[in-house]
Amino acid sequence: MTHNDPLTSLHTYHVSWDIEIDAENPEAAARAALAIQRNPSSIATVFHVRPHQSAPATTIQIDLGDMN
Repeated sequence: MTHNDPLTSLHTYHVSWDIEIDAENPEAAARAALAIQRNPSSIATVFHVRPHQSAPATTIQIDLGDMN
């Protein structure tokens, strides 16, 4: 999705969330990660954000748990 329209204030970003999980298979790992991410009391609130562009960009780490 591209929102780099000069007439709006929206920009496109690549946002990632990383976690290491022990599981029996890849699907079980993905399901466990999803459950953690959707848990309202989860402390897994750190995201890596960088502008979506072809040139190398600086990645910013944002902890949304610190924003309460």
